[in-house]
Amino acid sequence: MKLSKKIILNIFICLTITKYAASQHIWYVGLHLNPGMYQLYNKYDWSADPILIYPVKGKVNSVTIGLTTTYIWNKHFGASSGLLYNRCKQEFLAINNPSSPIDPNFYYGITNDFNYLKLPINIEYSTNNQAKHQFVSSFGITASYLLSYKEHFLAKFTGFYSESEINNKKQTAISPNNGNAIYNEFLYSRFLLGINSALSYRMKFDNGWIFQIGLRGEYDLTNAENRDAKNVTTNVKFWTYGLKRYGDGGPISNRPKTHNRSLGVFINASIPISIRL
Repeated sequence: MKLSKKIILNIFICLTITKYAASQHIWYVGLHLNPGMYQLYNKYDWSADPILIYPVKGKVNSVTIGLTTTYIWNKHFGASSGLLYNRCKQEFLAINNPSSPIDPNFYYGITNDFNYLKLPINIEYSTNNQAKHQFVSSFGITASYLLSYKEHFLAKFTGFYSESEINNKKQTAISPNNGNAIYNEFLYSRFLLGINSALSYRMKFDNGWIFQIGLRGEYDLTNAENRDAKNVTTNVKFWTYGLKRYGDGGPISNRPKTHNRSLGVFINASIPISIRL
């Protein structure tokens, strides 16, 4: 009889621990959507000599989609990661200074399109991972791989017109006074390392699904420009001036690092896939 009581007691303890563990250690997989504002930022470009550029403007947009995974291990803490595809675009536009215009027909614009594959790794803190309504903050690192990019360049003023396009390592002339070129490397860095953070609201449903909406920001610490890229024919480096492409920025040694940065709203829907005891 005493042995039976011990067995029953042990079974009860095991079931209690199992139930507790099941409520605390959970894997989720989800779908992620993150539209936002993106900027390829270099302070020399965006605060250039007002005689040359006044002001610098940029039309920007970005969208990120992909799969995420989240691991909850106790009441407050968890970790998350995912595989995300990011497409971002920026139009870098220079405008005449109205008080001292270079030329009434002056136009200088560079449009960039980037396609990245991203791998974020974050630590999360929740007000209560078991509650229906939660507020969550997260912080972590992001590794990015540049899949492809396109850059369109157009400069014109009275008596002058120059237009070309770069796709990865190949430059194609659109106007006669531009030349074609092949570069030995991508003009922008293939691998980037940055940080990201988010603040969000999370709702947990009775069936275990979770829905999350919040604000997410990202900043790449690595220089987005690959300043080792050279013209295969001439062996001349592409990045040679302090201002983007060229201008009154002096030598490339004057140019600070260029960083990708973005801010946007994200939504995520996830489903529990397993219980870890």
